[in-house]
Amino acid sequence: MYRKFVEFIKKNELLKQNEKIVVGVSGGADSVCLLLLLCKLQEEMSFDMTVVHINHGIRKEAALDAAFVENLCREKNIPFVLESFSINELAKEWNMSSEEAGRKVRYETFHKILGKEGGKIVVAHNQNDVAETVLFHLFRGTGSVGLTGIRPKNGNIIRPLLCFQRNEIEKYLEEKQQTYCIDKTNLTDDYTRNKIRNHILPYAEENIVKGCVGHIYNTAGLLKEQEDYLEEETLRNLREVASMDDVNGSYKINRAGFSSLHIFMRKRVLYKILESLAGSKKDITAKHVEGVLDLFEKEGMKYICLPYNLQAKSVYDCVLVEKVAAKSVPDVGESILEEAKGFTFRIFSDKMPDTVPEKQYTKWFDCDKIEGTLKVRTWQEGDFLTVQNGQHKKSLQRYFIDEKIPQDKRKEMLLLADGSHILWVVGKRISDGYKITKDTKNVLEIQYDGGV
Repeated sequence: MYRKFVEFIKKNELLKQNEKIVVGVSGGADSVCLLLLLCKLQEEMSFDMTVVHINHGIRKEAALDAAFVENLCREKNIPFVLESFSINELAKEWNMSSEEAGRKVRYETFHKILGKEGGKIVVAHNQNDVAETVLFHLFRGTGSVGLTGIRPKNGNIIRPLLCFQRNEIEKYLEEKQQTYCIDKTNLTDDYTRNKIRNHILPYAEENIVKGCVGHIYNTAGLLKEQEDYLEEETLRNLREVASMDDVNGSYKINRAGFSSLHIFMRKRVLYKILESLAGSKKDITAKHVEGVLDLFEKEGMKYICLPYNLQAKSVYDCVLVEKVAAKSVPDVGESILEEAKGFTFRIFSDKMPDTVPEKQYTKWFDCDKIEGTLKVRTWQEGDFLTVQNGQHKKSLQRYFIDEKIPQDKRKEMLLLADGSHILWVVGKRISDGYKITKDTKNVLEIQYDGGV
């Protein structure tokens, strides 16, 4: 097993002579195995190793795990660092799950202890973790990147145990008569990944294909190679059809050149542009890419607003995607994109059509009549909409009564609100006060997922 470990490190160029490494050791089987193998490797290869243990403040046994790792490091004469946090409290403060908060804290701590002089962060993911990650992304819905699993090296983070499955690791520790800690939370179904680990993969191994973990790992490796190639092709095509203005923070995309690309490559190029300008992948979705694609194909749409203060607009023979000042992006979109999942919007200016599209889940509004920042919320006291061409107010409560909407449903209905003025009872009527007229100059189109 040790020789396989060494060969994997050499093949993937994970460690260098005299390098500083920070090793995350929880006390579980994977990280204890990693520590043993690194100690043996240190007999052949010189590197500076520090072990870091994070107490997440969730389990009563956490202090015992920390003591176990500290004693193991004392036996091996390895520098040990213990950091403690209250992950559940941080998760609430950061508005994320405990899993996400724990991961954020771990890697921030590893980077802090590693310091700025360089080196590697070593963690103990194995092939089972890859299989769990691939299935989790597949079930949730993902592009090809999500199916590449976990890479052996990501920046300065390395994973030298990816050449092993969990059963190999446990067998190695048994042979070495090395004890380890058992995190009882991993045996529960409290987390989605635990359900995959404890139920789906064992069932697949026993009833579908023997060795399925290894098969998924190998497939993820093949997809990684394909993704690496596609990434190179995406960057090459991007350079051919678009030019970047570093000063203004924008991309100018040649309409003819871009349209000649395969639709698959067009989407990748646009995603890469949006990611580049946004500085993040988070919140950049397929809907935003489709919105920019529409600029190349549909008449009448002049520009759309996107997350991170990005804007895309048609300009003669090209489409310009740019970062604009926060004030330049209409307030109507910010709360929708940030607070209301499932809503997308675009704003355009053009000669108004004779008829406005009547679709249950896609509505047009006169953008210039909106006075405040739009919010997607539920019913509040004092809410109203206007009727009879905007001349009369009608309380939302009276509207619900007239429409015979049951009381238990009223508090669940989504509303698009400009203060107390309701633009749209989602899936039903809009307020006459925001309707499109022949004098409308700027149209706000809002679509709710699941509708047409």
